[in-house]
Amino acid sequence: REMAASSMLERKMPGLDRLREWVEENKLPRAAVTNAPRLNAEAMISGIHYQEFFDVVIIGDECERPKPDPSPYLTACEDLGIPA
Repeated sequence: REMAASSMLERKMPGLDRLREWVEENKLPRAAVTNAPRLNAEAMISGIHYQEFFDVVIIGDECERPKPDPSPYLTACEDLGIPA
């Protein structure tokens, strides 16, 4: 996990950084929704310094059913206070 996260820091992601700026400027709620194990997801998010960016991190295995079922996305909407 640590090696993967540290290798993410070496990559330039200008498109992602521009998107992040736009989302923050527009004050949009944000969630990371993934089927990765929580430790892996958190390591990767930390590796790109986005820990403070996401309001919630939703893990598919922690929901009623994982992606591609809509359950993780509906959970994210509920956690963010967004009607689904």
